[in-house]
Amino acid sequence: MISNKKKATKEDKCKILDSASQTVTPCESANAIMSFTSIMETTNKFNVDELAFQKESNAIAMRTLELDEKCYLLDKAEGEASFALR
Repeated sequence: MISNKKKATKEDKCKILDSASQTVTPCESANAIMSFTSIMETTNKFNVDELAFQKESNAIAMRTLELDEKCYLLDKAEGEASFALR
């Protein structure tokens, strides 16, 4: 009978009360932490991918603006040249 009490005491020490007064074993706590860590890693990877996409999108938009500016300058030069010939 005493050995059962000692076992129960050891098991009770291994259990932790959470805020909802439910018992949580260290194994469950470790699994929850591992799951949370995995979720955070996935979220961080998603954010890095999103930033890379935005960087690429911004580079394309910048190149488009540069080409539009060159096209405008070419049209302007052609217009001035045609006006000078008249």
